[in-house]
Amino acid sequence: MNSPINKGIEKNSPKKLIISLTSYPKRFNKLHLVIYSLLNQTLKPNKFILVLSKKEVNAEKELPEKLLFLRKFGLEIKFVKENYRQYNKLLFTLRDFPEYNIITVDDDVLYPKWFL
Repeated sequence: MNSPINKGIEKNSPKKLIISLTSYPKRFNKLHLVIYSLLNQTLKPNKFILVLSKKEVNAEKELPEKLLFLRKFGLEIKFVKENYRQYNKLLFTLRDFPEYNIITVDDDVLYPKWFL
């Protein structure tokens, strides 16, 4: 994968905007493509969080390197004990960042750069 140029998040922006998603092992091999498309947005979020359930994956060492590489551009990977499936992306992000605007996205869509 080519290294993204001018992609990622803007931590210090006053927007208070988070992109949050969840996934599961069956989709991990292509998940980096989805995340890359979201890191390439015209409008940059303050945070980008991938919420994973420990009932499906226990540690980062179980994730593909192409996915872990995207942490360099602001991707945060959060492991949670519970598994509320598709609701993980909202419930845990809302709990941790109630003052932010949260945009939840799917793990099987490539997003155009104007999505945000």
